[in-house]
Amino acid sequence: MANWVADFLTRNPDMAALPIALRAKHSIHFKLNARENIGQFVGAPCHFQDTDGLWKPLNTKLIAIGSEYGAPGLRTRLSKNGLVRVDGGTYSHRSTRIGILDPTTKAFSAIKTIPNGLISGDQIIAESGVWKRVLTLTETGLREEIVISALPTGTGAGAGDWLVLETAISGVSFPDGWLDDFSADGFMFPPPRTTDANGDEANCKRYARTVGGVQYIYTGVPVSWLADAVYPVTIDPDFVVDAADGVIYGNNSIYATARSTSDGFYITNTAYNFGQQTGYTIRRVFLKFNTSAIGSGATVTQVNLKLTCEADSSVDDFDVQIVKQDWSAQDPIAAGNREAAYDNCLAGTADDNIWRNTNGISINTQYASGNLATAWVNKTGNTYYSLRSAEDFNNSAPINNEYISIYAQEIGTPAYRPILTVVYTTGPAIPVLMTQYRQRWN
Repeated sequence: MANWVADFLTRNPDMAALPIALRAKHSIHFKLNARENIGQFVGAPCHFQDTDGLWKPLNTKLIAIGSEYGAPGLRTRLSKNGLVRVDGGTYSHRSTRIGILDPTTKAFSAIKTIPNGLISGDQIIAESGVWKRVLTLTETGLREEIVISALPTGTGAGAGDWLVLETAISGVSFPDGWLDDFSADGFMFPPPRTTDANGDEANCKRYARTVGGVQYIYTGVPVSWLADAVYPVTIDPDFVVDAADGVIYGNNSIYATARSTSDGFYITNTAYNFGQQTGYTIRRVFLKFNTSAIGSGATVTQVNLKLTCEADSSVDDFDVQIVKQDWSAQDPIAAGNREAAYDNCLAGTADDNIWRNTNGISINTQYASGNLATAWVNKTGNTYYSLRSAEDFNNSAPINNEYISIYAQEIGTPAYRPILTVVYTTGPAIPVLMTQYRQRWN
């Protein structure tokens, strides 16, 4: 379960000793002195406004709410039988069976019925044999994972068949056919993702079909891919109310084409591969922080971006550039706007400092960037950045793999999420003597 505020205060006792200046949906601010505050901003919400009007820390631990489960401040409601509902809306879905989808007739044949699950922290977990379905409540929506621990029986069907999760949908309908990203009740449903234990991705898709007056979505992968996968394999169809980060990638055997043309995107991953891969695949990451709590009357004096590496797959190291890219026109990232965001990241102006070079990087360790441009911070709205490899920017085709994986806002471990740290004055400028305090938070 996630409680970003409690985790942050525990990990930063020096900061916790300071008076809290204010709380906001995406940030917590501390007083350095009478005129100067330091704000810690995260992409996912970290507070909710209770009925008494006070901002309180979000905690995703599931509690009983009537006959369902959820958490204060969040709209997602879960049931042990797999039902997922949006409180105050009309959308709901329930995934109950796994089976084979015929690629020609689109007929579905069930091979497994998913049992009821058990509550564990912020999850409802249902397991049977090689199958496990995990529903995880997040601050922004839901993560639904089907984890397959070994090649399942019953998949040796016809050539081209797909192994799929069958999900009954209500509150939204689609014509029969392959389905890309969609929205319902204020939530976004991006394209699903499937990976194996090596991080290799499948051609994961979903098909919409109405059967007997019921709207179904079938999400899965070609059976042929499963035969060569390294287990466990995870099928991951999620939804979010707001995505504060994402990755857009280009893939082509011609480097110039991979660099100039996007092929897909993800906005609900717990981590994003980023950089350049032989073959060629180019990945660029996009970050958003709601910095409106600073206020128009403040003066920003220092900015640092903190990121954590999940995995280092670089044979050749590279600089991680922070780009001053306002991708608000492409927010949220979707199939129809991903190309503009991808291109503008490459063309954008790098900030005053990089995040770091990948040489010597340690996983699960938070690193802070050098000081970034203070004028870029939006004191009354969202502050947008993107990340690109310096080798990508320099038009240098990779001879070896040059990529790492960076944790995203969706990661369940709060300490690994991206943070934007902003020092700002709320009154007249103060002497530089506070520098020693600022450096402690880098």
